[in-house]
Amino acid sequence: MEKVIEMADSIEIWHGCTTRYYFDGTIKALQSVLKKINLNFQVIDENENKNSCCASTLWGIGLSDAAEENKAKMEPVLKTKSEGDSQLVSPCPGCTQTFSKKYDLEKDPLHVTQFLAENLDKMKLENPNPLTATYHDSCHLARGLGVVEEPRNIIKKIPNLEFKELSFHGKDALCCGSGGGLRALNKDLADSMSSLIIKEAESLGASMIITACPFCERSLNFGKEKVGSKIEVKNLLILVDEHLN
Repeated sequence: MEKVIEMADSIEIWHGCTTRYYFDGTIKALQSVLKKINLNFQVIDENENKNSCCASTLWGIGLSDAAEENKAKMEPVLKTKSEGDSQLVSPCPGCTQTFSKKYDLEKDPLHVTQFLAENLDKMKLENPNPLTATYHDSCHLARGLGVVEEPRNIIKKIPNLEFKELSFHGKDALCCGSGGGLRALNKDLADSMSSLIIKEAESLGASMIITACPFCERSLNFGKEKVGSKIEVKNLLILVDEHLN
């Protein structure tokens, strides 16, 4: 059954560790987009919660006791922040999946692509310069959460953008190499996986590969360096912010 998303009066943002530590541009873009479509928001993982984590990696590598301890600390905070008409939204698929499947929250959290796809009627996107782009599906987002069409619906609303689909996409997409702790275990293998995606994106004639996951964004950039590619790796939020009037 398709999930029914009710629009909230205010948004509670959870950026996630990887976004906080590596992608300040994504943080700025998310907040800019929400302001442009006139939505109120607060950030949960800042100030006293700036070092907080969803514990996805702890569960992933088998440290379940430590993950449960972390959950015991974070769950009350999330429940308090997202109660009532507030909606918890994150740009990180890993965090969104963890909160959805491991935490007992009153309302399912949303990945930002789910939220923006439901707000497309509020978004006036402009693009005077033709662009050819493709999109790489995150494992957490496509296979974990079943979010496949939402990011494509957003991308395809951008005028003058020619969208090219990768051979393996949606729930069958190739992993970027960051899943399951592989990058920490075997960086060379991870880089080889991400470089395969970069090479195919180039073969399609795309000048840009779009991602909606901070793990994928890091990995695809490593793959780009490995093969010496000039293709642009861009977070979907930054792309939207650039073209949103």
